[in-house]
Parts: sequence; C-alpha cells; structure tokens
Amino acid sequence: VGPSSKAWCWSEPSPSWLHLEMGQVDVSVPKLRLGQSLTIHTPNASVIVHGTAFTVQVIGTDPPVTTVVVREGVVEVRE
Repeated sequence: VGPSSKAWCWSEPSPSWLHLEMGQVDVSVPKLRLGQSLTIHTPNASVIVHGTAFTVQVIGTDPPVTTVVVREGVVEVRE
C-alpha cells in the first residue's frame, strides 16, 4: 500500500477483498485455487484477480479515477 493511501481488507471467510478509497496498492497474487477469489474495490470500479501482478491506483474524489496496470497475467475490471 502506497504512502497516503486509504485501504482496508477482509479475508475470512472467502472470498477475499480489499477496498482502496484513494492512493495506490501493488499486488502480486499466485494462481488461485477453484473457489478462491480476490477483488479490489475502488469508488468506481472492481478489479477481479485471476492470479497476476498488477497495480491499482485511485486519484481524486470528484469523480475518482481508477487506473489498473497489469504487469503479468490477467485481471477483470468492472465499472
């Protein structure tokens, strides 16, 4: 989690999720087993992880802008 970021997470019971209100989070997730999932929610998007390395950044508040940079693998982004 980057400096000045606002985030919180939940991991039990599955599925796991992280909410990124503002700032940046760098994520590296190994291939997940069947039934496991990780979703990163931002104010205006959901990033669903499929085993990968990526960065999610939220800038501004009115309206917020979510940026996703995938370094490896696949993620799904929903508005």
